Amino acid sequence: MATLQVSVPDELHAYIDRRTVHGDYASAEEYLIELVRKDRERYESHHRALRQKVLDGMDSGPGTPWSDGAE
Repeated sequence: MATLQVSVPDELHAYIDRRTVHGDYASAEEYLIELVRKDRERYESHHRALRQKVLDGMDSGPGTPWSDGAE
């Protein structure tokens, strides 16, 4: 496992400490790893959804000119 040193503002450090002190997480490291995992899952899910929308658009047939009604 790689090591990453992160500096956070005092306010966030206090929040992380509260999450670990109250037993939500065993350590700050565990908490941050969980946050990154969730962020990665959300990013990948959004990326898949966007890719599917593009593919759906490409498969929907020929395009038609767009008009803003100014004609």
